[in-house]
Amino acid sequence: MTRPQSIWQVAKPEAEVCQVLAAKLGVSEIIARVLCNRGIDNEQEAQAFINCALEDTPDPFLLKDMDIAVEYILEAIEREEQVLVYGDYDVDGITSTTLLLDVLEALGCEPGFHIPDRLEEGYGLNSEALERAALKGYKLIITVDCGISAVKEVEYANSLGLKIIITDHHEPPSELPRAYAIINPKQQECKYPFKHLAGVGVSFKLAQGLLLRSPGVVEPDLENKLLDLVALGTIADIVPILGENRTLVKHGLHNLSSSHRAGLKALIEVSGLEDKYLSPGHVGFTLAPRINATGRIGDATVAVQLLRTNDALGAREMAIYLDGENRERQELEGEILAEALEMLEDFDPEEDKVLVLAREGWHPGVIGIVSSRLVDKFYRPVLMIALDGEEGKGSGRSISGFNLYEALSHCGHLLERFGGHKQAAGLAVKKEHLQALRDELNLYASGLDQGIYTPRLNIDAAVSLNQLNEQLINQIKELEPFGFGNPSPVLAVEQLQLVEAREVGKDRNHLKIRVKDDVQSVDGIGFSLVRLLQDIQRDKPVKVAFTPELNEYKGKVSVQLQLKDMQNFNQHEEYLPITRYYTKFTRSELEGLLGLAKGENQEVTDNLDPQFPLLAAANQVLLTGLPSLVVYPWLQIIDKALHASVELFKTADLRVQVNALDREDSKANIVCVSSEFFVQNVAKIREIGLGAIIIDTLQVLPEMTEISVPVLRSSASEQIVNNCAPSRERLLRLYQALRQQAGPAGELDPKLVTQLIANLGETREFIDSGLEIFRELHIIRQENHGENRINYFRAPQQKLNLFDSGLYTSAQQLLEEFTRLKGQCS
Repeated sequence: MTRPQSIWQVAKPEAEVCQVLAAKLGVSEIIARVLCNRGIDNEQEAQAFINCALEDTPDPFLLKDMDIAVEYILEAIEREEQVLVYGDYDVDGITSTTLLLDVLEALGCEPGFHIPDRLEEGYGLNSEALERAALKGYKLIITVDCGISAVKEVEYANSLGLKIIITDHHEPPSELPRAYAIINPKQQECKYPFKHLAGVGVSFKLAQGLLLRSPGVVEPDLENKLLDLVALGTIADIVPILGENRTLVKHGLHNLSSSHRAGLKALIEVSGLEDKYLSPGHVGFTLAPRINATGRIGDATVAVQLLRTNDALGAREMAIYLDGENRERQELEGEILAEALEMLEDFDPEEDKVLVLAREGWHPGVIGIVSSRLVDKFYRPVLMIALDGEEGKGSGRSISGFNLYEALSHCGHLLERFGGHKQAAGLAVKKEHLQALRDELNLYASGLDQGIYTPRLNIDAAVSLNQLNEQLINQIKELEPFGFGNPSPVLAVEQLQLVEAREVGKDRNHLKIRVKDDVQSVDGIGFSLVRLLQDIQRDKPVKVAFTPELNEYKGKVSVQLQLKDMQNFNQHEEYLPITRYYTKFTRSELEGLLGLAKGENQEVTDNLDPQFPLLAAANQVLLTGLPSLVVYPWLQIIDKALHASVELFKTADLRVQVNALDREDSKANIVCVSSEFFVQNVAKIREIGLGAIIIDTLQVLPEMTEISVPVLRSSASEQIVNNCAPSRERLLRLYQALRQQAGPAGELDPKLVTQLIANLGETREFIDSGLEIFRELHIIRQENHGENRINYFRAPQQKLNLFDSGLYTSAQQLLEEFTRLKGQCS
């Protein structure tokens, strides 16, 4: 068995809302359904989504430290200091480097740049490169797409007298580098409303800041000319094509198709894309791999030189070189993939929740791509590790619902270093820890909702073949650009006859089909989907999921299905709906909420119903007309991590319809809800599939300019906060109890938690929080055998700093937030 068959989920937005929206926009009701499925259910939002105006993007100076960075860079240019742009070897890092070099040069600087060698130096800042930069006379180093985790390296740079300005978009660790300035929308206290910029997007915001503070110095059109690089890097880095990213990509693709850069023109020509309007697919699957290839198996500086050259002949030579590097990369990839598949011949879908593969001789620059291929084939998170002696460098890719960065954080004590995102990560690990890493990741995975290991295919609408026409497809094009976070609309037709199905393509891995209903027939193509045939009984009706497109052949234009999935149709089968949550208010709830909405200092007791905060938010919208935020500021324990969070919801009437709201709203009501019921029902809420945006209250609250803060709380709230944000004194008592109970070899009884609760008179929440904090501080090591947790005690060699624990730090921040909110409402 390889990849499990997908479960189809069909969205069912309100029919009346879709009809009204279709009429106002003058589009098919299918298009209106697609928009509603993306949380866009009125004409104003739909027009903004389609138009993507550049002038509506946020002010770059909302980014934390932007003022400081811009002022220092401009002063450094005026002093004629030597400036080095320090990048990364992937497309995001290469485009970020190129963009910033372009702007610095336009401002009168003569900057240098450094792209680390993937094999020799690895990712990010390294001390040797910093030392070389200092010896060459550089005074200021600006990082792009890296640096947020480089605590030791920045400390070393400071000792060399270098000034470091970090621009990055990766997840910030608990301890940040002591850089002169850090620009990263994900860092705490950053008020920038859009958090999902790629590295090149952050570089672009820095460029905007520099240009805004240098009026009249550069050509007026420079900012617009940078957008081709922004689109290239943003698409390649697989960040959500929503919000500001969508706007930047849409305008950048236009520039990319008619780029002024000799290097891009040459690369487009060598890639066979000349005279085509470039799509995200062209960028992601054709251009980006060629640029990436140099960083994976060669020297990435060539890619920067290609993007910056004005020499057409030299550009073509470099483009041909990149194309050759890409072919070599494909050969390496094929060899490693074959070896990995051989290692997975005994794959067990019940046992193997995370695939961790390691071998000597694998090329570290290619294993990330192979990981993606394996995720596609097996639908499991995959870590590929290239061993070199006693240490390995790894690259991982994940599936929806499995946060790879959090999983690696859980196993951080086994790793030398790691970093990345929910869906992709890199790591270094000792060979001796490989089996422990494999075991611990699979144990972690077994504790998650097991439904995430079955792929889900979201269907925008079930249609019939006669609804597919050129007009509909042209209207779908108006919703471009598509990509991660904003996928191409997926439609479904059921109960069709499979007339033809055959393997096509050089490697016979593409699927060509022809299906028909009672009236007409249509062709379809499924790229790399020949595997679908193994589950199809050809004598039975089928259902197909697809994105419709136009195919032109010999001057004739026809509708074609770009297949996403095909399964046998079962007459009695029902699609699993993407659930919307509907309910009614009780009279007592309405009376209580009405008092809150009027601003009365009234307390509404929890009724232990997980729907209740949603009802509160809904009524706030109805009574005030403003968006409503439901805030769980005090406790949210998921996978043993504390988070202050905000969930955004929108409603249409007294029935609560839950959709995602754009988090850039500046006005909102805030309903602060004690969250013990949320914790108890978190699995149920996950099943509802709210699709809500979650952001940190510490980031959101300062941005709200007009807010009312009614608070729903129960008497248990404060006790829960104190248990999960324990004081130093309580932790000391727990530490001493551990010392007393530890055996001669430091072992502890599997019934430890029960004993500690009894001996200390404490709660389970406090004990669990304390043990997790001690684990993060490496005081204890936890191993799991069945349902028993055995903790091995290790006495610290030096005085501990509790704030070295990310959990303790987060918990203390929550305690402060709780105290502040409590004070507002007393």
